[in-house]
Amino acid sequence: LSPSQYNLYDKTTTCFVYGLQLKAVQGMLDFDCACRRDVPSVAGIINPFSANHNVRLYFGSKEINVPVYKNMSEAIQKHPQASVIISFASFRSAYTSTMEMLKYPENIKCIAIIAEGIPENLTKKINKLAAEKGVAIVGPATVGGVKPGCFKIGNTGGMLDNILNSKLYRPGSVAYVSRSGGMRNELNN
Repeated sequence: LSPSQYNLYDKTTTCFVYGLQLKAVQGMLDFDCACRRDVPSVAGIINPFSANHNVRLYFGSKEINVPVYKNMSEAIQKHPQASVIISFASFRSAYTSTMEMLKYPENIKCIAIIAEGIPENLTKKINKLAAEKGVAIVGPATVGGVKPGCFKIGNTGGMLDNILNSKLYRPGSVAYVSRSGGMRNELNN
């Protein structure tokens, strides 16, 4: 499927978070609960700098184990339903890690690249290969995104109190796109 034919996010979308960003993962899990998802949106964390282990986080009031994998292939093998990767790789490693993520287009349909400062020529290579493989790219240099009632990418929208006050967890009939994270937060409030 090409990105235009694929519904990027719905209430069953699951993802990997690349990089040990526990605050972002907890924020995503809080959003999931506010949306009344049946299962967490985060299938696992990929962190190439540590051995496999679990981290304990909250899904509502329930503690859950979120698996952390050292390599991408094992994570994808154990969670083939995960279709999104939210990459917190630094600008130094974002190109290499994204090119590795693009080796799995049969599973991964969207990659959100948080890092800014990726050279333009490398970004063009990422976008070209992603288009060839039918993988949507959000970013680089994104603060994330929200599909109300379904899925949250990274830290966008803030933590639980802001999500609840802004009612970002409720689907509606208005959408907007912003190139500015600060402006997005102002519009949310």
